[in-house]
Amino acid sequence: MSGLSRTSSKPRHRSPPPVPAYKNAMAFCRVHLGKDCFAPHTGQDWSAWMAFVYAVELYCRSDEIGRTEALFAMRALLRSAQRQQAIHATFAAALPAVGDWHLLEEVWPQLGSSFPLPPFPLHHR
Repeated sequence: MSGLSRTSSKPRHRSPPPVPAYKNAMAFCRVHLGKDCFAPHTGQDWSAWMAFVYAVELYCRSDEIGRTEALFAMRALLRSAQRQQAIHATFAAALPAVGDWHLLEEVWPQLGSSFPLPPFPLHHR
């Protein structure tokens, strides 16, 4: 009886599960930073970046308290990654990938990165 509901003999149609946020953000980074943008990432950098993506998602969905705590988490995750401009660029790109372009100016300065924003195309800002 797989695929049949208990109350009906008609097959249930399930929608596919949503694409994980980190996969969409990864594709966004590769388009805007180059296909090899994740090459310098170590395992630790990769884990920190994926968690950062979900912290950005939390920031976008939260009230003021949630946003404050999401910023705290984003700062900690960025600090746990290597201090290389190419790596920080992928963290910066996660902001518009998950939210919108305005997050670059709203959030990035609050995270304490010593690197400037990557040179994204101006028509996106």
